[in-house]
Amino acid sequence: MATKIRNAANQTHDNKSDGFEFSAGTTARKLKIINGDVELDGTSAAGNAYAFPGGSASEQNVLVEQFIALTGTNTLTSTTAIQALFDSVNNGALTVVGSTSYWFECLFNLSSMSGTSGNTKFDVLGAGTATISSVAWSAMGADATTPGTAAAVGGSFTATNVSSGNIMNAATGTAMYALIKGILRINAGGTIIPSIGLTTAAAAVVGINSYFRISPIGSNTVQTKGNWS
Repeated sequence: MATKIRNAANQTHDNKSDGFEFSAGTTARKLKIINGDVELDGTSAAGNAYAFPGGSASEQNVLVEQFIALTGTNTLTSTTAIQALFDSVNNGALTVVGSTSYWFECLFNLSSMSGTSGNTKFDVLGAGTATISSVAWSAMGADATTPGTAAAVGGSFTATNVSSGNIMNAATGTAMYALIKGILRINAGGTIIPSIGLTTAAAAVVGINSYFRISPIGSNTVQTKGNWS
């Protein structure tokens, strides 16, 4: 069954066959949803925002999941200061929309860490320019020299953009991994730069396929979506 999209003029469109046409500036564009993928003029819309005329700032944007993932290692600066986790693009920065809430997830592993007890802070904002209404996230992982060997994991919960200290149980391992999940509510739009702050300075190496993914879920005050009662 074809998906129907209804526009402001109460017209329905069969996006499987003809898409939903709208204007982006002076250019007519066509949006389709095919097999769960959003396409704009035949090109995947993943990681982009497209403005519709009219409506509120949040309604004017079709926002889809955005992510960054390493295809090579990233050697960090030997410092305890907060620094960007990803270098797939120069600044490791993502532009986020104001008055919007996002789910986010980050998986990363580090090697070549100091053998001194401790691991790292995590900071979802980093040196970014966005302002945050509220945020909550948890981290689970292990501080171990051989993280591929099964072992007990530890974790923490944080309700600010940056953790106060180690995100998991401190140990003397020279490697670690962490899986972080949370919700981020943006007040004023700007950038976020997923970052870490090593407990002990070392030229630690962020592993291949470490990633950060983020998806919008509504306004920065949204509480439900779906048939809740």
